[in-house]
Amino acid sequence: QLHGDVNVVDRQKALKIWGASSKPGVVLAMIQVAGVGLTMTAARHCVFVDKAYVPGVNTQAADRLHRIGASLTQPVEIIELICKGTVEDRVEKILATKQEMFDQIVNRQALNKIIYRAVMDEE
Repeated sequence: QLHGDVNVVDRQKALKIWGASSKPGVVLAMIQVAGVGLTMTAARHCVFVDKAYVPGVNTQAADRLHRIGASLTQPVEIIELICKGTVEDRVEKILATKQEMFDQIVNRQALNKIIYRAVMDEE
C-alpha cells in the first residue's frame, strides 16, 4: 500500500522489490500518491478507483504509466472504475466541466507554441 504517510525512500524500496519480483504483483495506491513521484517501470495494468479534483493530477498519473511503463511490446492498460451515483461519478462530472472551461479559455496550439519557444530559447 502506498499513501501519504509512506516516505519517499520506503516507497521506492517497495516499488523496487515489487518490480523485481517474477510473480504478478499489485500496488494499491491513491491516485495522488501514484501520480507524483513514482517510477512504475514494470506496470502493465492499472485500475483507477478514485479521482483527484485537479485534472492534471489524474492526467499525470496516467502519463507516468504510459510514458515510463509502456513499450511497443508491453503496452499499459488503464481502466477507470466509476460507479453511477458515487462521489467519483460526481468528481468525473466536475472534471469534465473543468476541462471544458480550460479548453475554452486556453488555445492549446498557441500555448504549445509559447512553451516550445520558451524551451528552445533556454537551450
